[in-house]
Amino acid sequence: MAADTVRHMRRSGPRRSLLALLPALAVGLGAVGATSPAAAKKPAPPTATSTLLTHRVGFGAAVTGGAAAPVTKVTDCGDNPTAPAHGTLRAVLTGPGPHSVKWATSCTTHLLAELPVPSDTTLDGSGQAVTLTGMNDEHDGLVVDHVANVIIHDLTITEFGIPANRQINDMPNGILVTASHGVWVDHNTLSDIGNKQVTIQTGTTDVTVSWNRFVGDEYQAQFFQIGNQMEGPSLGSVQNVTSHHNLYTAVGYRTPAIAYGTLHQFNDVVEQWVSTGVHCQRQAQCYLENDVFVSSGASNGLVGVKYSPSGAGCNDAGTLCDSTWGAGTVVNPYLPVAGTVAASSVEQPPCATPPVAPCSPYYGSGPQTFTPTYTYAPETAGETLRARVEANAGSHAIPTW
Repeated sequence: MAADTVRHMRRSGPRRSLLALLPALAVGLGAVGATSPAAAKKPAPPTATSTLLTHRVGFGAAVTGGAAAPVTKVTDCGDNPTAPAHGTLRAVLTGPGPHSVKWATSCTTHLLAELPVPSDTTLDGSGQAVTLTGMNDEHDGLVVDHVANVIIHDLTITEFGIPANRQINDMPNGILVTASHGVWVDHNTLSDIGNKQVTIQTGTTDVTVSWNRFVGDEYQAQFFQIGNQMEGPSLGSVQNVTSHHNLYTAVGYRTPAIAYGTLHQFNDVVEQWVSTGVHCQRQAQCYLENDVFVSSGASNGLVGVKYSPSGAGCNDAGTLCDSTWGAGTVVNPYLPVAGTVAASSVEQPPCATPPVAPCSPYYGSGPQTFTPTYTYAPETAGETLRARVEANAGSHAIPTW
């Protein structure tokens, strides 16, 4: 401290001395431990959404959903499509986005109409037991239509459509994604759906479907479909889907089925299918890696991977047909039941005589050329992987990856 400052303190008394000291003390403290406001600010604790995003893999790895929004909690388990009550899921989603949605309590909601999911939305049921049901009504469940950036996580979706009509393509889907971009469907349990439990269609791109539990029943339902022959290659060829660590139990077929587009499937577990496991058809390109195929052992349940369309490749009405095969590479599958067929594609045989129009040439020549270029870490296919997927796939209060 300067000598003249000390002399002034002696002359002016205690109060003035203290006032004189303050500037000097401030300078001194600043020199000892200067800290900027940014450095002093404590980092915010991770949110549920930010933690969830660390598990993104595949074509949908850039999806953020409603991460930019504060969490809004569903507090009312009811549903009224014409006048949504405050606190219901439908009311939350009709407001301006983005939407980061969780539930304040465990909840079973009977959806009285299909529920549109807007862009930039996360539906996260973790921490509670959240069920969306149609109670066998004839409408879809969650509908992602011409939107972008959606996450559907940790829900139970059940009972859409009439059970007895499942074998004749009853229309409702559990999750229907149409002409959308950037969708992640993760850790959901799906059962008792009239048509497909999950449908991806009409040129939807950048999708990951992971850690879901697809549950079969006595009606041997269809499960997961990507594209169809009614769209044709002009729409369907851009579709790209990553499917990993999903569990299919006691299923019929389409686990998944893809027409056109690109599928990368790794570490999925397909158990006890009836007709076909993965169906890669109509110009689709599939890379199937380290998957588990547990056949029923019956003669019609041994085809783990199929490349030719069923029948003449026509829709149910017989009005649209495409008999083109798909192409695929199968890498290191686990096939515990002897006789299971899960092999890479080979050259398509000649078209039928007379040919079924349109009878297209084989898409490519020999095994297809698609291989994934993004970062991922497939596990070895075997009983350890099978047990881990059986334990962790589907909705849980605390999801595990």
